[in-house]
Amino acid sequence: MDRPTTVLPMGACLLHGPLNPVARERARLAYPKYGTFPGVSTFGEMFQALDILLGKTDVPAEIRPIANMRANFVAKPSAAGFAEVDAVLVEVSSPVDLEYRGSFLNRNTLTQIVLNPIRATGREAAKAAAQWLRLGLVGMDDEVRAQAAEELVKLIPAELPDRELFADVILETRSSETNVLEGFTRLRSIIQRPMGISVYTFQYLADGRALSWPAGFQETVLAAAETLGLPTFQASDVVREYGVKRALRDDLRHYTEEFNPVIAEALADFVDFVAGRGERPQVRATA
Repeated sequence: MDRPTTVLPMGACLLHGPLNPVARERARLAYPKYGTFPGVSTFGEMFQALDILLGKTDVPAEIRPIANMRANFVAKPSAAGFAEVDAVLVEVSSPVDLEYRGSFLNRNTLTQIVLNPIRATGREAAKAAAQWLRLGLVGMDDEVRAQAAEELVKLIPAELPDRELFADVILETRSSETNVLEGFTRLRSIIQRPMGISVYTFQYLADGRALSWPAGFQETVLAAAETLGLPTFQASDVVREYGVKRALRDDLRHYTEEFNPVIAEALADFVDFVAGRGERPQVRATA
């Protein structure tokens, strides 16, 4: 090919980690000139980032870190129409959105910035944080969320500089579930470029089996993609072919440095196929 394939990746670390080094080389793949899309896990985060890029909305400066939104991610007139994009690669990690005062929060940065300083105070705080986030918000149990929020706010260290903001976030954040089929349909209507779906794996078992969370989420994603005629990529196939011990870190969730170039090559092949610039790739994960 006479130029790299321009891809807009919409996902989190399992996409950006392997693809960022390849895109920086601008030989096989490239990102759009307006820059890297932020790490996003849910449909709400994706739509929020698209709306910022297209100048339709913004996220308050004090909330941006919790939404995993860099200060320099702003509206770009050149993004209108997405004419520069050859293919969009979407990997949604969860159907559950976390929303605070109209802004969608990123679960990982919410944990790192808000919850971890509170958890560090002791076992009681760690328990309340888990109940609030995992059972209350992600588990969609509003009664548990409300009770845990009240307990968690009491345990915020007085010396934290953002104590009032953290308390508001804990008390006011709510969760909702996006219909996966509707999410993909809306994304496609906004971007209107060839789109492929990377199927997210929450964690692997030692024998390479892929775990879906919440239960049935992978099947829902695959069914929605089939309904819309969207091609799918399953990284779990490449992980198994390469070998779980070599492909994954000890947490059985994230890729090793050794495996990153391998999965990046497989993703690049898939992106070329989605863009109409290559054949449907076969699983190949040799060293």
